[in-house]
Amino acid sequence: MADALLSTIAAVLEIEPKAVTDATSMRTCPNWDSLRHLRMVMAIEQALGVRFPSDVIPKMVTVARIREEVARLNGKAS
Repeated sequence: MADALLSTIAAVLEIEPKAVTDATSMRTCPNWDSLRHLRMVMAIEQALGVRFPSDVIPKMVTVARIREEVARLNGKAS
């Protein structure tokens, strides 16, 4: 999951996969704007076969938080 998640995020943000860490966020990545945020959510949902609740999407502003939500949806502790 980790590789697919990170490569999906990197592709949407148009950055190198090695640049994506848990600390990557809307504040630290200039390419991560509101439009790309929505594109990233949709791409992750498609790539990983998950569906994020609409109330969670605006809170997923770091890679760490995205990883936590994916783990939660997959029934795993974060």
